[in-house]
Amino acid sequence: MQQNQSQETIGQKCINVNKSRDGDYAEHWVALAVWERGGEVFMNLGKSGDIDIVLQIGDRILPCDVKSNGQFRIHNSKPSFDYYQNSLTTIPEDVYMICFHPITKKIAWNTNRIPEGLENFWE
Repeated sequence: MQQNQSQETIGQKCINVNKSRDGDYAEHWVALAVWERGGEVFMNLGKSGDIDIVLQIGDRILPCDVKSNGQFRIHNSKPSFDYYQNSLTTIPEDVYMICFHPITKKIAWNTNRIPEGLENFWE
């Protein structure tokens, strides 16, 4: 006897079901990039709070929130990835947002709050 498969289970699917894993991946990727540029990284071991990592670049200490900015979705049977930059409205004024693109692996400061003198740090 053959079972009928539901239409909602047929087709391309995003296999990553653990959103916190996406954030962990982005934070570690950013940490490696900071080390490559001569900085130090101190990571938050918990999932709570406004700060994911603290960067020491030269004599500066920068509390940072890392956001993996994008959304995979299927529209009209076609997979797509939309990139966006999160709003700073929920981020305290003394915290810098680091934007990570999960496909291109590009890293950037949120364009509305860039540490002075570090505008080109990620290039």
